Amino acid sequence: MSFVAGSYGEVPPHFAYKRKSVNYEHKETFHSNLGAEVLLIHQCRGTMIVNNNRYDIKPGMLCIFQPYQLHHLKLDYAEDQCFERSLAIFEPTMFESYFEKWPSLYTFYKFIYLGKLPFPCLYENSEEDGFNIIDSVYKSLNDRLPALSETERNEEFSLFLIALFRWIKQVWEKWTEPGQPIYHALNHTGPLFYLDGRIQVETMISYLPEAAS
Repeated sequence: MSFVAGSYGEVPPHFAYKRKSVNYEHKETFHSNLGAEVLLIHQCRGTMIVNNNRYDIKPGMLCIFQPYQLHHLKLDYAEDQCFERSLAIFEPTMFESYFEKWPSLYTFYKFIYLGKLPFPCLYENSEEDGFNIIDSVYKSLNDRLPALSETERNEEFSLFLIALFRWIKQVWEKWTEPGQPIYHALNHTGPLFYLDGRIQVETMISYLPEAAS
Protein backbone atom coordinates (compact mmCIF):
# COMPACT_ATOMS: atom_id res chain seq x y z
CA MET A 1 0.00 0.00 0.00
CA SER A 2 1.06 3.60 -0.48
CA PHE A 3 -0.15 6.99 0.70
CA VAL A 4 0.64 10.67 0.34
CA ALA A 5 -0.43 12.81 3.28
CA GLY A 6 -1.86 16.22 2.56
CA SER A 7 -1.30 18.31 5.66
CA TYR A 8 2.45 18.89 5.83
CA GLY A 9 2.98 21.81 3.46
CA GLU A 10 5.16 21.68 0.37
CA VAL A 11 6.65 18.20 0.95
CA PRO A 12 3.89 15.88 2.22
CA PRO A 13 4.96 12.45 3.53
CA HIS A 14 5.03 9.76 0.86
CA PHE A 15 5.08 6.06 1.79
CA ALA A 16 5.00 2.79 -0.14
CA TYR A 17 5.65 -0.84 0.79
CA LYS A 18 7.02 -3.31 -1.75
CA ARG A 19 6.18 -1.19 -4.78
CA LYS A 20 7.24 -3.03 -7.92
CA SER A 21 8.30 -1.86 -11.39
CA VAL A 22 8.73 -4.27 -14.29
CA ASN A 23 9.30 -4.21 -18.06
CA TYR A 24 11.91 -1.45 -17.97
CA GLU A 25 9.88 1.07 -15.96
CA HIS A 26 12.27 3.62 -14.46
CA LYS A 27 15.13 2.03 -16.39
CA GLU A 28 17.23 5.17 -16.15
CA THR A 29 16.60 8.30 -14.04
CA PHE A 30 18.49 11.36 -12.83
CA HIS A 31 16.79 13.44 -10.17
CA SER A 32 16.53 14.57 -6.54
CA ASN A 33 13.94 15.14 -3.80
CA LEU A 34 12.81 18.23 -1.95
CA GLY A 35 12.63 16.06 1.17
CA ALA A 36 14.65 13.21 2.63
CA GLU A 37 14.04 9.60 1.64
CA VAL A 38 14.67 6.23 3.25
CA LEU A 39 14.55 3.55 0.56
CA LEU A 40 14.72 -0.22 1.10
CA ILE A 41 15.53 -2.39 -1.93
CA HIS A 42 13.80 -5.81 -1.92
CA GLN A 43 14.63 -6.79 -5.50
CA CYS A 44 16.78 -4.95 -8.02
CA ARG A 45 20.01 -5.05 -9.98
CA GLY A 46 21.73 -2.13 -11.62
CA THR A 47 24.09 0.75 -10.99
CA MET A 48 23.93 4.23 -9.53
CA ILE A 49 26.26 7.18 -10.01
CA VAL A 50 26.68 9.69 -7.19
CA ASN A 51 29.32 12.40 -7.10
CA ASN A 52 30.99 10.79 -10.12
CA ASN A 53 31.26 7.44 -8.33
CA ARG A 54 29.54 4.25 -9.45
CA TYR A 55 27.83 1.73 -7.13
CA ASP A 56 26.09 -1.60 -7.56
CA ILE A 57 22.39 -1.78 -6.67
CA LYS A 58 21.27 -5.04 -5.11
CA PRO A 59 18.67 -6.55 -2.76
CA GLY A 60 19.03 -5.73 0.90
CA MET A 61 20.20 -2.17 0.33
CA LEU A 62 18.90 0.63 2.53
CA CYS A 63 19.45 4.14 1.19
CA ILE A 64 19.03 7.42 3.05
CA PHE A 65 18.81 10.29 0.60
CA GLN A 66 19.23 13.82 1.85
CA PRO A 67 17.18 16.69 0.39
CA TYR A 68 18.19 18.02 -3.04
CA GLN A 69 20.93 15.43 -3.60
CA LEU A 70 21.19 14.42 -7.26
CA HIS A 71 21.88 10.87 -8.44
CA HIS A 72 21.79 8.78 -11.58
CA LEU A 73 20.09 5.37 -11.40
CA LYS A 74 20.20 2.69 -14.09
CA LEU A 75 18.27 -0.55 -13.54
CA ASP A 76 18.80 -3.97 -15.09
CA TYR A 77 15.57 -5.80 -16.00
CA ALA A 78 17.28 -8.75 -17.74
CA GLU A 79 16.11 -12.27 -16.84
CA ASP A 80 12.78 -10.98 -15.51
CA GLN A 81 14.40 -8.78 -12.87
CA CYS A 82 12.13 -6.20 -11.24
CA PHE A 83 12.57 -3.09 -9.11
CA GLU A 84 10.80 -3.80 -5.80
CA ARG A 85 11.24 -1.30 -2.99
CA SER A 86 9.76 0.23 0.12
CA LEU A 87 10.18 3.94 0.67
CA ALA A 88 9.41 6.90 2.88
CA ILE A 89 9.87 10.47 1.65
CA PHE A 90 9.39 13.37 4.05
CA GLU A 91 10.49 16.87 4.98
CA PRO A 92 12.83 16.25 7.95
CA THR A 93 12.17 19.57 9.69
CA MET A 94 8.44 18.82 9.84
CA PHE A 95 9.07 15.85 12.13
CA GLU A 96 11.82 17.22 14.38
CA SER A 97 9.37 17.94 17.20
CA TYR A 98 8.49 14.24 17.41
CA PHE A 99 12.16 13.43 18.12
CA GLU A 100 12.82 16.21 20.63
CA LYS A 101 11.52 14.10 23.53
CA TRP A 102 14.53 11.79 23.06
CA PRO A 103 17.66 14.01 22.92
CA SER A 104 20.09 11.34 21.71
CA LEU A 105 17.77 10.13 18.96
CA TYR A 106 16.99 13.74 18.01
CA THR A 107 20.69 14.50 17.62
CA PHE A 108 21.13 11.42 15.45
CA TYR A 109 18.05 12.27 13.34
CA LYS A 110 19.42 15.74 12.53
CA PHE A 111 22.86 14.29 11.90
CA ILE A 112 21.52 11.81 9.35
CA TYR A 113 19.85 14.40 7.14
CA LEU A 114 22.35 17.23 7.68
CA GLY A 115 25.56 15.58 8.84
CA LYS A 116 28.95 14.74 7.41
CA LEU A 117 28.72 10.97 7.53
CA PRO A 118 31.86 8.93 8.27
CA PHE A 119 30.68 5.64 6.70
CA PRO A 120 27.76 6.08 4.30
CA CYS A 121 27.74 2.41 3.20
CA LEU A 122 27.03 -0.38 5.65
CA TYR A 123 26.75 -4.14 5.05
CA GLU A 124 24.93 -6.01 7.81
CA ASN A 125 24.75 -9.82 7.75
CA SER A 126 22.67 -10.69 10.81
CA GLU A 127 18.97 -11.41 10.21
CA GLU A 128 18.24 -10.10 13.68
CA ASP A 129 19.82 -6.70 12.94
CA GLY A 130 19.54 -6.47 9.17
CA PHE A 131 17.11 -6.54 6.30
CA ASN A 132 14.30 -8.35 8.14
CA ILE A 133 13.99 -5.76 10.89
CA ILE A 134 13.88 -2.83 8.48
CA ASP A 135 11.32 -4.70 6.37
CA SER A 136 9.18 -5.33 9.45
CA VAL A 137 9.16 -1.60 10.31
CA TYR A 138 7.82 -0.77 6.85
CA LYS A 139 5.38 -3.68 6.92
CA SER A 140 3.98 -2.66 10.30
CA LEU A 141 2.98 0.77 8.98
CA ASN A 142 1.66 -0.72 5.76
CA ASP A 143 -0.58 -3.17 7.64
CA ARG A 144 -2.11 -0.40 9.75
CA LEU A 145 -2.74 2.18 7.02
CA PRO A 146 -6.00 0.85 5.48
CA ALA A 147 -7.99 1.27 8.70
CA LEU A 148 -6.67 4.75 9.55
CA SER A 149 -8.01 8.22 8.87
CA GLU A 150 -5.70 10.83 7.33
CA THR A 151 -5.02 12.34 10.75
CA GLU A 152 -4.25 8.93 12.19
CA ARG A 153 -2.01 8.13 9.22
CA ASN A 154 0.06 11.24 9.86
CA GLU A 155 0.50 10.19 13.50
CA GLU A 156 1.43 6.63 12.53
CA PHE A 157 3.95 7.93 10.00
CA SER A 158 5.62 9.95 12.74
CA LEU A 159 5.85 6.84 14.95
CA PHE A 160 7.17 4.89 11.97
CA LEU A 161 10.01 7.40 11.51
CA ILE A 162 10.91 7.19 15.19
CA ALA A 163 11.07 3.39 15.06
CA LEU A 164 13.05 3.46 11.81
CA PHE A 165 15.63 5.97 12.98
CA ARG A 166 15.94 4.29 16.36
CA TRP A 167 16.98 1.09 14.59
CA ILE A 168 19.34 2.89 12.22
CA LYS A 169 20.96 4.65 15.19
CA GLN A 170 21.64 1.33 16.93
CA VAL A 171 23.29 -0.12 13.83
CA TRP A 172 25.23 3.08 13.18
CA GLU A 173 26.69 3.04 16.69
CA LYS A 174 27.46 -0.67 16.45
CA TRP A 175 29.61 -0.13 13.38
CA THR A 176 31.39 3.01 14.60
CA GLU A 177 34.97 2.15 15.52
CA PRO A 178 36.12 2.82 19.10
CA GLY A 179 37.40 6.37 19.43
CA GLN A 180 35.75 7.52 16.22
CA PRO A 181 33.19 10.32 16.65
CA ILE A 182 29.70 8.90 16.08
CA TYR A 183 28.16 12.18 14.97
CA HIS A 184 30.31 14.46 12.84
CA ALA A 185 29.78 18.13 12.00
CA LEU A 186 26.53 18.91 10.19
CA ASN A 187 26.58 19.57 6.47
CA HIS A 188 24.51 18.34 3.52
CA THR A 189 25.77 14.92 2.48
CA GLY A 190 23.93 11.62 2.74
CA PRO A 191 24.38 7.88 3.42
CA LEU A 192 23.87 4.64 1.63
CA PHE A 193 23.51 1.39 3.63
CA TYR A 194 23.86 -2.17 2.32
CA LEU A 195 22.44 -4.76 4.72
CA ASP A 196 24.29 -7.96 3.87
CA GLY A 197 27.62 -8.10 5.65
CA ARG A 198 30.38 -5.43 5.47
CA ILE A 199 31.11 -1.70 5.49
CA GLN A 200 31.92 0.31 2.38
CA VAL A 201 32.43 4.08 2.29
CA GLU A 202 30.85 6.52 -0.13
CA THR A 203 28.13 9.17 -0.54
CA MET A 204 24.37 9.43 -1.03
CA ILE A 205 21.54 10.04 -3.41
CA SER A 206 17.85 10.95 -3.64
CA TYR A 207 14.66 10.06 -5.50
CA LEU A 208 11.59 11.88 -6.69
CA PRO A 209 8.41 10.16 -5.44
CA GLU A 210 7.07 9.49 -8.93
CA ALA A 211 10.42 8.56 -10.44
CA ALA A 212 11.72 6.02 -7.96
CA SER A 213 8.53 5.16 -6.13
